[in-house]
Amino acid sequence: MPATLDEAEGLALVRVRTAAQRAVWNTLLHHEHPRGTTTLVGAQLRYLVVSAHGYLGAVGFSVPALRLAAREHFMAWSDAQRQAHLHRIFCLSRFLIRGTCKYLASHVLGRVLKQVPDDCYALYGYHPWLIETYVEPPWKGTCFKAANFLYIGYTAGGKRHAHSKEEAPKALFMYAVDRRWRSYLGVPEVALRPVRQPHEGMDDWVEAEFGDAPLGDRRLSTRLVKSASLLADVIGKPICSHMSHDRAAVKAHYRLLSSKQTDVTPENMLAPHRKRTIERIRSQKAVLCIQDTTKLNFSTRPACEDLQVIGTNQTKAQSRGMPLHPA
Repeated sequence: MPATLDEAEGLALVRVRTAAQRAVWNTLLHHEHPRGTTTLVGAQLRYLVVSAHGYLGAVGFSVPALRLAAREHFMAWSDAQRQAHLHRIFCLSRFLIRGTCKYLASHVLGRVLKQVPDDCYALYGYHPWLIETYVEPPWKGTCFKAANFLYIGYTAGGKRHAHSKEEAPKALFMYAVDRRWRSYLGVPEVALRPVRQPHEGMDDWVEAEFGDAPLGDRRLSTRLVKSASLLADVIGKPICSHMSHDRAAVKAHYRLLSSKQTDVTPENMLAPHRKRTIERIRSQKAVLCIQDTTKLNFSTRPACEDLQVIGTNQTKAQSRGMPLHPA
């Protein structure tokens, strides 16, 4: 395998036309694609990525899923429009790049996206408007983002058939082959990335920032809102110093922090706040990320492990702790 795209010689995208080419395509997928080979149905196109080094990859397109909630929201079309124009969406069902050749994946995507419309028209008499594809964990879809695919949302996961295995939700990406597709359908633009003004939701900011935290139980999310409200009134002090000194609320606060529920994590507690922050950032042309360095001193905590030396005084006594660089 060439290490980078620049080193790839004789690179070409060849549409599969013969039985021999299809045998190569199936063999590559069977042995090297995480989901193996597949039987494409309906309108379909297959490609081989060939080079002077040998076969570098395989690509396959077929008809899309009949219905995907994230896609239907993005398309904003009616059931009648979906039934009449679903064939205008082509599904990138298989995408295989062999080995690790830097920039090859996004390059191949760019070439195949230019070739598919004409090949589809030559075979089936119409041009596709959109290409959709799915990315399952642990992959992130980096090459699709680099090729200007738009992240739409997640599939529902579950079983496709009664006898099939349970599948994890997959990220759905779409690419507009023809940017005029909304005008053809007469549908409005859909905001996939919500925007929030800085002052929006400040009347009840605690509920807005923490109310829908995914803690696995609605009662825990309600408790988080109550705890955040109490802590906001005594910033820098213990929660029990609140003027109301609601002993029941304080106990409930500590029960929340020591909960054995797997969903009760710092990430999930902060998830709605992160989401709202990102929405507010989208409403601004520029955002300042103010940063500073400080040191946490744990010299009075001798049982703490893995601390660093953070300072030395005049008597050469060392302070132990850890550096913190918040932003």
